[in-house]
Amino acid sequence: MSDERSRELERRLALLQRIASTTNLATGIEVALQAVVDLVCGHTGWPVGHVLGADGDSLRSLAVWHLEDAGRYAPFCAATHEAQLTLGVGLPGRVLEQKAPIWVNDMVGRDDLPRAKTARACGIRAGFAFPILVDTEVVAVAEFFSSEPLEPDAEVLELMRTVGTQVGRIFERQRSASNTVFDALHDALTGLPNRTLLVDRLSQLLIRAQRHREQPFAVLFVDLDRFKVVNDSLGHHTGDELLKTVAVRLRACVREVDTVARLGGDEFAILLDDVSTAEEAIVVVDRVLDAVNVPAQLDGSEVVVTASVGVALWDESYTSPSDMLRDADTAMYQAKSDGKARHAVFTSRMHERAMKLLRVQTDLHRAVERGELELHYQPIIDLAVGAITGFEALLRWRHPKHGLVSPLDFIPVAEETGLIVPIGRWVIDEGCRQLARWQEGRTQHLSLSVNVSARQFTGSALSTALVGDVERSIAAHGLLPGALRLEITESVLIDVGIAEATLEALASVGVGLALDDFGTGYSSLSHVHRFPFDILKIDRSFVAAMGDGPKNRGIVRAILLLADGLGMHVVAEGIETLAQAIELAGLGCSHAQGYYFSRPLPLEQATLLLDENQGQGRVWTLAPDEAKVS
Repeated sequence: MSDERSRELERRLALLQRIASTTNLATGIEVALQAVVDLVCGHTGWPVGHVLGADGDSLRSLAVWHLEDAGRYAPFCAATHEAQLTLGVGLPGRVLEQKAPIWVNDMVGRDDLPRAKTARACGIRAGFAFPILVDTEVVAVAEFFSSEPLEPDAEVLELMRTVGTQVGRIFERQRSASNTVFDALHDALTGLPNRTLLVDRLSQLLIRAQRHREQPFAVLFVDLDRFKVVNDSLGHHTGDELLKTVAVRLRACVREVDTVARLGGDEFAILLDDVSTAEEAIVVVDRVLDAVNVPAQLDGSEVVVTASVGVALWDESYTSPSDMLRDADTAMYQAKSDGKARHAVFTSRMHERAMKLLRVQTDLHRAVERGELELHYQPIIDLAVGAITGFEALLRWRHPKHGLVSPLDFIPVAEETGLIVPIGRWVIDEGCRQLARWQEGRTQHLSLSVNVSARQFTGSALSTALVGDVERSIAAHGLLPGALRLEITESVLIDVGIAEATLEALASVGVGLALDDFGTGYSSLSHVHRFPFDILKIDRSFVAAMGDGPKNRGIVRAILLLADGLGMHVVAEGIETLAQAIELAGLGCSHAQGYYFSRPLPLEQATLLLDENQGQGRVWTLAPDEAKVS
C-alpha cells in the first residue's frame, strides 16, 4: 500500500472518530449536525454543506449550513429554503427515495434539478448527498457542493454512507429521549395525557386566568359507574378495551384546545378552555354522558356503562391545580351519591360535606382499632305466641366525643372506603359469640340475623373470604345449623354469577339466608327462585302503607303467597302499632320486628328482655282489647 493511500485511510478513520466523538458529546441535535457538516466540508474541501430533515415524503431545511463565503452562496441558501423538495425531487429528494448516496458531477445541463440554475450562478458545479438513517428509515439528508465539476468518488460515497449511519444515532437518541418524555407524560393504555401533564397544563391555565380574568376555564372529573363489575365479570382485558373506547369517545366530545387526561383506573379529567358558566360546561357534560353510555361491542360482548361527572368552574380563589381537581372530584362523588349517570357542579357546601366525611373516615379507622364499635339487638317475634325467636344484630358506633353516631352517618363511609369488609367480619364473629352465650342454658332455639354489605360480595376474592369468615365463626362458637342468618339486600344480586355461587356456598355451611328489603331493589320475582334464600323480609314501607287501602294490603298478601309457594318464611319489618301486627298475623305472616315490640337494644338490655320473655314475664299479645304487654 502506497504512503498516499495509507495517509488517506488514516484521514478517513480520523474523520469517523471525530464525528463519533462529536455526536456523543453534543448537547443537542443541531449542535451535533453543525459539527458534522463542518467536519465533512473540512475533509473534502468542498465549500458548501447543508442538512435537511425528512418528514414522511417531504424535506425541510434544518438551517444547518457550512458556507465558505456566506455572501456568495446566499441566493443558493434562499432557493433551498423556498424549494419544494419532496420524494424523488431534486438531489435530496432522490436520496430520500433511494435511501442511498447520490453524486452529481456537474450542474451544467441538469435542469431536472430545481436548484441547478441558482447553484451555477453561485459557482456551484458538483454535489453529492447521503441519507442519515435510523434502521432503514431516512430521517435526514446531508448534501455537499463543490465549486469544480468532479467525477463520482466511490470511496467518498462509501465513507459518507458510514457517516450517515453514525449521524443517525443522534436522531435515534433524540427519538428515544422524546419517547421517554412522552411516556412520562402520557397514559400507556389510552395514550391520553396523564396526571402529571394534566397538572402542568392546569397550572398554566391558572396563571393565565389570574392575569387575564376574561379567559376562565372549567375542570370536569369523569368516573365510570360500576366499572369494577365489568372487570370482575368479563375480565381485565375487556375492561382495558372499554377504557380505550371511552378515551376515544371523550376526545371526540371536546375541542382541540381542550385536554382529556386519564388519571388512573376508570377516572378521567377534562380541561375545558374558555368556559365561564356552568351552562357552557354542562353542554359538554351532556355530550360526555351520552357518548359514554353508547353500547360498546368488546370481545364478543355488548358492554354498557354510565359515567358520573363533577364540574369545577374557575374563580379567583383557586391558586393551585390540586384544589381545583379536588373540588371537581368532590362534585363527581356528589353526582354518584345522587344516583350516578349524572353530573354535579361544585359548591362550597360540597366541600364542607367532604371535610365532614373525611373526619368520619379518619375517626372510623380509629374506631375499629380502639374497639368503639358495638352491636345492638332488635328482637324478632313469633306473632303466634308473642315470643322472641331471635335478634337482628345492628352495628353502632360509640364515639368518644359525639356519643352514638347514627348508622346513616358512618355506614356509607365504611362502604365507600372498604372499611365495611373488616367491620363486617367483626360483626359476624361478635354476633356469633353473643348468640352462643345466649344459647347456654336455654332449650329454645335462637337465631341471629346479621346484615351483609354488597361490598363483601364485590369480586370473587372478597366473596370467598366472606364464606371463610362465616364458616370459621360458626365452628369457633359451636352454633347449630341455621342459627346464623345473613340478611342480604337486592343490590348484591346485580352480579348474578358471583352472587349465586357465594350464596350457594354459604347455604352449604349451614347459614340461613334472608332477602332484605324485598321489593325495593334490583331483583324481580323471577330472580328470587334462583337463589337459596330461606326468608323474605317485607320492607317497612309496605307495612306502613297497609293502612292506606286494600291495594297496599294486596301487595303484602302477594309477597306472603310468593314466599309460601317457594317454601320461604317471612319476617315483616317496621311494625309500629298493634293494628299492623294484628293485620299481618291475619294475612299469615309468622314473624315480625319493629318499634312496637322493641327498639334495638344494647347487649345488657337485650339479654334482660330475652330472659323476661322466655320466663313468661313479658309476652306480647295481639288481642286488640288487651295491653301491649301482659
